[in-house]
Amino acid sequence: MPMTEPKYRSAPIPSTSMPPGIPYIVGNEAAERFSFYGMKAILMIFMTQYLLGANGRLATMEESEGKAYLHLFVASAYFFPVLGAILSDALWGKYRTILSLSLVYCLGHLALAVDETRLGLFSGLILIAIGAGGIKSCVSAHVGDQFGATNQHLLEKVFRWFYFAINLGAAASTILTPELLDRFGPRVAFGVPGALMLLATFVFWLGRWKFIHVPAGGRKFFAESFSAEGMSALGKLCIIYVFIAMFWCVFDQTGSAWVLQAEKMDRHWLGVDWLSSQPQAFNAILILIFIPLFAFVVYPAMNRFFNMTPLRKISIGLFLAFAAACMPALIEMKIAAGPQSEVVEHAFGKLDADGDGKVTLEEEFLLDDEREDAAARQLFTELDADDDKILTRSEIDAIAAAVPVWLYDELGPEPGKPRLDQAFDAWDSDDEEGVSSEEILAAWSLHRENVEKSFRDKYDEDDDGSLSADEMPRDLWERSFFKLDENGDGNLMLDEFRFGGDSPDAAVERLYGRLNTDGDESVTLAEFRLAEMPNIVWQFVGYLLLTAAEIMISITGLEFSYTQAPKKAKSLVMGLFLLAVSGGNLFTAGVNYFNANPNGTTKMNDVQYFWFFAALMLAAAVVFIGVAAKYRERTYIQDEEA
Repeated sequence: MPMTEPKYRSAPIPSTSMPPGIPYIVGNEAAERFSFYGMKAILMIFMTQYLLGANGRLATMEESEGKAYLHLFVASAYFFPVLGAILSDALWGKYRTILSLSLVYCLGHLALAVDETRLGLFSGLILIAIGAGGIKSCVSAHVGDQFGATNQHLLEKVFRWFYFAINLGAAASTILTPELLDRFGPRVAFGVPGALMLLATFVFWLGRWKFIHVPAGGRKFFAESFSAEGMSALGKLCIIYVFIAMFWCVFDQTGSAWVLQAEKMDRHWLGVDWLSSQPQAFNAILILIFIPLFAFVVYPAMNRFFNMTPLRKISIGLFLAFAAACMPALIEMKIAAGPQSEVVEHAFGKLDADGDGKVTLEEEFLLDDEREDAAARQLFTELDADDDKILTRSEIDAIAAAVPVWLYDELGPEPGKPRLDQAFDAWDSDDEEGVSSEEILAAWSLHRENVEKSFRDKYDEDDDGSLSADEMPRDLWERSFFKLDENGDGNLMLDEFRFGGDSPDAAVERLYGRLNTDGDESVTLAEFRLAEMPNIVWQFVGYLLLTAAEIMISITGLEFSYTQAPKKAKSLVMGLFLLAVSGGNLFTAGVNYFNANPNGTTKMNDVQYFWFFAALMLAAAVVFIGVAAKYRERTYIQDEEA
């Protein structure tokens, strides 16, 4: 006998209760979002710190390149929902589309887990973008399809639970996956989210007999979507989505620019030393708290003063997003200002060899003969594995962390070439594939010339040939740690902190105690740096504002989009709603692309970069007020069985 298609229920039955397929959809979404956000949480760190070349050596991206690629990936992942929606609404139906593209999604995770080069990276991201993007619009529309006119009042509740599941998965993965990367490397860190995606696919398949399978519309899909009424509905929604896209410009930088900013901050908070990728979990955790808080407290309280329509919620959310965008800009201003306290004064005093209150270029410790000799000793004792007094490329590669940054920091980036390889080529003046001590010192002399050349322009604001304490840059301040560390063991004891055993001073001891965060009788370089860095708690304030904005923009927009979509075009409208995410990330990727200079620098500094997006968010919030006032709503809900 020929095989026949299974008979699934194709329309909701009259009921006042929750549809039986909802738990399978919510469970699937929690596991799927774990996989997506877990992978996305570590993507920036992977590209800038772990990425390998075809030869197996580190070949990481510059920060601006990494930011551009991350936002390009997110833009792609939220572009494919439109194509998935057309495939679903016109040809396959939602269930078949979700199940098929979930398998593509799993293959993307597999590619990331097994290949740590750009080939594996781009192959994996393309497959994930197709899979995750293709199912995204279908899943949210599939939720709405389970409801008819009798139980449509439960839609708002189920979309809250749906969003709760998204962020439960996101919270767990954003905390766990960076730890996996830090402890076990990229293969495990990308492999675990892949296993969760496979689990998500299985859970969805289990619910096949519980779901309402609204059939594909075929020609009716095109007729309804592109009718005068359909085009009017889609056109009005697309105008709203332009403003929502501006929100995603800001929001998705939590996975790129905010992560890079966290690298420069004091991440010790609540007794935990956070990895730079982990603060993204703040958003997901706050969502779990804010969903019931807004539903049962905030919205009822605001309704006492005026009717909280969906468009009013979105409008308020845009202004909250502007406030959130200001936080990283303010943090970056603090970072850029550099050290300004008694820690600076203390460190400055050690650099000021003649005690005249100024540090000249000659006093700056990079030019000390002692430091020059120490650098040479470090290279040849730690790197010269075979003790032949020549450093080979493999020896330098093997202990890359021990190579002093100053030896290649002034060389300038060469596109497509790892920094160490570039430095090695510069040092190896005789092209004998080995670097001698004489060549190292020649490289050192070149560096010294570059320091001398840039000293006045970079640091010496009053052109008097010396630095005052307020001119002292952060990198020079950190070098003073090595001046204080007289025995070179990487720890400052109290007698070293008193400038070599001077008489006890209460103020110095108080300062020492403040820097010694772990109370182990010594101050490490990390503790010395953290003294003047903003604490990660300030990013938490930004996440607090951004999450409140997300509640009012994204959850509201999801429900609003479904109800305003023609019946045969529910997935298409969900796809257009998600296209706003794509548009926002594409814009951010474009900004990063045009902001990057060929030599690795940027046109806007980090402070200007963050303020640019804050200004953009404010403009969008103000203009949206007029757009929302002119919008006229019309609701469409699926028909029930007779």
